[in-house]
Amino acid sequence: MVAVNASSAYLVTSAHVVEGNANPLIAFERNPEKLYRATVRDVEGGDERGLALLIVGNPPQGLNVLPASASESALQAKVDVAGYPSGDFTIVDTTVASRKGRDIRLSRETGEGFSGGPVLQNGGVVGMIYGRQQGFGMALGLDSIQAYLKGHNVPWGGRAERPTVESGVKTVFRLLASGQVSAMKLDVDGEAIGLLRPGGALVGSMALGEHRVGATMQNGARLEAQLSVVRATVFDVEVARDSVGGFRLRLHPSPEAP
Repeated sequence: MVAVNASSAYLVTSAHVVEGNANPLIAFERNPEKLYRATVRDVEGGDERGLALLIVGNPPQGLNVLPASASESALQAKVDVAGYPSGDFTIVDTTVASRKGRDIRLSRETGEGFSGGPVLQNGGVVGMIYGRQQGFGMALGLDSIQAYLKGHNVPWGGRAERPTVESGVKTVFRLLASGQVSAMKLDVDGEAIGLLRPGGALVGSMALGEHRVGATMQNGARLEAQLSVVRATVFDVEVARDSVGGFRLRLHPSPEAP
């Protein structure tokens, strides 16, 4: 976990760990018996070194962020690697065998279950495991992880906040009157934004780019849709029947200015 605020926890992992799963289940060591459904905000698919950013809404209280190391790991430096190689949380010690470009090569092989886990030096993160190669563990260096988070406006160790008007654009969601739904709880990228009723509207600010919009109905049903924000926009929200008799969430840009 790299950041937390009052309503959400932000996690970064290897892309291949969650690729193809938009809402993976997450367990926190503080309460390992309870599973939390995350939203994948971004995934760099198709790249063995690719990263993914996850958001968990309403996480358990008292979570601690793993701090970033103040310095890079040197050759032969002693480090620890954390993961779930056998389904149980495990920490093993190893050393830095070599560094090349973005990669850190570890003297101990890191098998399945370590991918996405941190490489720690004196309690600070210096990298993240993404695989293994010829008997060595392979990790992505800290600089690459920090650059990725910065590109998504997530401050490592800070209190990640929703985009402001200065960093995003004004966005309005309006629920069209329909016999299908009387109200829904709307969230964007895993962060709750409010209760939306037919004829009502929710006003906020969103960063430009791709977002995942979710709607929880009063009966507990969950619908999701992808949304691309390219300018300040009013979006008309609609719940419509699909071709197999189910329901889907539809978002229509309106010509009206917000």
